[in-house]
Amino acid sequence: MPGDLRGVDTVGSVKLLTTFGMAAVELTGAAGELLQIASRKKATLTLPLPSVLAASAPSSIPLWYFDEITGLWKEEGSAVKTGNSYIGTISHFSYWNCDVPSKFVRFNCTITNSKGIPITNAYVKISVEGDPQRAGAGYTDSTGYTSGAVPNIATLLLEVFGEYNCLAGLYAKKFTTASTDVSLGKIVIPAAASVTITGNVTDCSNKAVTDGFIMMQKDGLNFHQPLSKTGTFNFTAGMCNSNTSATLIAEDNAAKKASAPVNLILSYGDYQAGTLIACTFSTLQFLNYSINRANYSFTVPADSLVQYAKPQNTPPPILIVASRRLSNIQGATIGLVQTGAAVNSLQNLLSFSCPEISNFSTVNTPINVKITEYGVVGQFMAGNFTGSFTGPAPGNVQYQVTCTFRVRRAM
Repeated sequence: MPGDLRGVDTVGSVKLLTTFGMAAVELTGAAGELLQIASRKKATLTLPLPSVLAASAPSSIPLWYFDEITGLWKEEGSAVKTGNSYIGTISHFSYWNCDVPSKFVRFNCTITNSKGIPITNAYVKISVEGDPQRAGAGYTDSTGYTSGAVPNIATLLLEVFGEYNCLAGLYAKKFTTASTDVSLGKIVIPAAASVTITGNVTDCSNKAVTDGFIMMQKDGLNFHQPLSKTGTFNFTAGMCNSNTSATLIAEDNAAKKASAPVNLILSYGDYQAGTLIACTFSTLQFLNYSINRANYSFTVPADSLVQYAKPQNTPPPILIVASRRLSNIQGATIGLVQTGAAVNSLQNLLSFSCPEISNFSTVNTPINVKITEYGVVGQFMAGNFTGSFTGPAPGNVQYQVTCTFRVRRAM
């Protein structure tokens, strides 16, 4: 929960200090159970107002909560400006936001090079003229198409970059919106600002891989391109600079196998990658754990399993998050120290959470995670740990946990 929860008084007042406009409110009991405001009761929510906005902020503003079932923000009540804060009453704990709704129209365009070939993962940014901080951005899909919501009755600037971290844009255009949807159609960028990569993929028996994809790592980004039914690939990507390093990895979904990484130096124009053999590495991903001998498992693709890092934290952690697809059921999360991670290293376990253990449990003795596999970004990391946790009073339940995992590295 972001911010600082000051407390709940006898009449149910909650003060939450957080970044302006939105707060996540969640309270749990001694046993880790979620608590809610009692029926027919209200809580007071206080959201700080930045001093730069205090003079121009409206005297009252609508309150919105996020409905996690529908995935929509819903308006409920309002907040009144009091001093440098907005104060309103809420009937339940959730994600809350104070905001003035704006009117939008749909926008779309398709990015190609001068040969008419779609540009995959081009970075498209739209900002309000005269107010560059009011901006949104997205990537094109495999057909070069992108779309989204933009302000109506406004003058906007569209910019196209080869990637999000390119310093110079490939294309810029101003356009205005009215009260209806707008399409800019096909936008052509110079052929010299892109590379077209072709090749094919075979399996361990030297047969074409018909169910798989190519993953390219370039400039800190991962690109995924499905293979054709004959095992070939042909895609075009934007380039910040010529002579750019990249890595290709081919994967066979049916056999759960991947090729060894192939290192490339890409220049503008066409690049023949040749044949990649998806037979070197396993692509299995899982998170399995047992608690007091009861077993639980998350396995891709039936379940979701992702890895990411938070380099801004000290020490920088690696987070591994498992969840059930298309379900609101809570999953499992592992946090471990990133610094020094390598095959056979012992990394301090920072956190482990799952539905079967109370959030207020404590580690009895420090737990190390043994790293058994640690490939480059785009390949896989694996490890295991065993340790014990103690639940909160009064029960002080003892949990003996054993865990193994294997996940694709994203960072």
